[in-house]
Amino acid sequence: MITVTNHIPDKSLVGFVSLVSVYNVTGGAGTSVLPCFPDGFPGVIYQDAGSRMTLGEGGKKLSKLFVYGQTVEPLELVVTGECRLIIFQLYPEIPNYLFDINARALNNDCADLTGDPDVCNTGLLARLEGVPEDGQLRLMSRYIRQAMRRSTRKESSRIGLAVRSIIDEKGLISISRLRENLFMSERSFERKFMQEIGISPKLFARIIQFRFSMQQITLDAGRQLTDVGYENGFADQSHFIRSFKQFSGKTPRVFRRSARTCLNQF
Repeated sequence: MITVTNHIPDKSLVGFVSLVSVYNVTGGAGTSVLPCFPDGFPGVIYQDAGSRMTLGEGGKKLSKLFVYGQTVEPLELVVTGECRLIIFQLYPEIPNYLFDINARALNNDCADLTGDPDVCNTGLLARLEGVPEDGQLRLMSRYIRQAMRRSTRKESSRIGLAVRSIIDEKGLISISRLRENLFMSERSFERKFMQEIGISPKLFARIIQFRFSMQQITLDAGRQLTDVGYENGFADQSHFIRSFKQFSGKTPRVFRRSARTCLNQF
């Protein structure tokens, strides 16, 4: 059994953390599968003791604390045993800024944070294992704040503004017009966006468009799928189905019938 609780991030994390979610996986020593779909938002995950979590078909074993990047195709997290997952969903440009990690290398992947100085020097993992959920949330918030203070990488306000504009417009925005409004050349904009976000601005916009259509299908079971496609800017139903299947692995109709708990909370 999987229960999910969403929390508003601490005020000190505004602009860095978009959402905090807690997943409690219960039911003994069995295996639970958490599907992950592209949604445009990376994040940091802590998994408490007593569980084993692997990523995707290759079965990459994940550490107790890691940062994940852009998801560009459907993936699965496989959890063995009971556990609690604490997820700090970050704004798209933040992993590159906080952890000085190549954003492109994080696409459909993750990076271990257990060797991070702020983790080792403070004994963070041991402290996380010794407190209840509310204490874990406070410790994780403090860790993100420490990373914010320690970062020496300069944040690009223009790429951050571009990201927020694409999200605000639900992916339905002219990338060329956005670039012109930011007074950036096409080559410079593409290069900086890829460097900080890990994917191209056009792909990011398509993922955000998919995110909002997936949200509507999941939360509004009575909505006609033709209306969902139209309201989310798809040219026609075949375009909607093709794009949705690329990012979810299923057609919208099949996805609605099989919708279950996933790591994309809206």
